[in-house]
Amino acid sequence: MSLFESAREHYRAGRYPEAAVELERALVLDPSAPTLLFNLGRVYELMGDYDSAVSALERLVAVTPDGPERVE
Repeated sequence: MSLFESAREHYRAGRYPEAAVELERALVLDPSAPTLLFNLGRVYELMGDYDSAVSALERLVAVTPDGPERVE
């Protein structure tokens, strides 16, 4: 949890590379945490590292295959 909080502080301050490092460290401890994967994808997107962003979001989809409920 402390790694996620640290990542949030970096994110809010616009220190995206530092936020990415903290999120990656947190994912070592919990590799299938959807919140971590989503936030990592967003941070990489903001950094312009689209390959890493897509990779993080693909991992997110893999751990949440059903996704949220959809209303049609």
